[in-house]
Amino acid sequence: MEVIDEKFEENKVQNIAMAEKNLVNKNQSNGNHHHAVEFIDPVYCDDEYVIVEKNDNSWFMVVSSKPNLPINVNLVPFKQKAAENSPIYIYPIPRGGFHNIKRVVHSGRGLKQCGYEKPCILRAGQAYQFWTDTQGKNFNLGNLETETWGPDTSWAVYKPEYFKAEDYIEASLKLADENEPEFSGSISLYDRLSVDAA
Repeated sequence: MEVIDEKFEENKVQNIAMAEKNLVNKNQSNGNHHHAVEFIDPVYCDDEYVIVEKNDNSWFMVVSSKPNLPINVNLVPFKQKAAENSPIYIYPIPRGGFHNIKRVVHSGRGLKQCGYEKPCILRAGQAYQFWTDTQGKNFNLGNLETETWGPDTSWAVYKPEYFKAEDYIEASLKLADENEPEFSGSISLYDRLSVDAA
């Protein structure tokens, strides 16, 4: 009896999946701008690459049924092009494509990348305190929160009074209720006084 129930459930799921696929195809071909979402399994997947079968669409997004998984992030420094003594804005940007950095550059804030990307692993939706050690003191530059989708609404501001002779920024990311950092490292700058590169 149990085997029959499993086959029936499997058949039911397959029929629903076929009906949804037909619905997706109909919605994509009806000419309006409302498209259904089609979920597909990748042909190949590892830490850096995902290979999917190309159908009618040329864009895809990798998603998981498990929320708040750790994601690969780059801490990327930016400066305002027009301001002579601009602070450095450090954005947590999902790793995996130049378009994520271009999204910040073309955001209308007048920013240009002024340093190298520093890779780290953070949890999406989790707030991290950004600490820096400069001039022999520790400074909290605010909270960073990484999302995998949507506008960039979180960054740390490294003010000109924190600038030092080195061409890097010491960074530590801590959870609010933890003493030990989740990440520590140096963010290298192209040139402390210039943003001509990028």
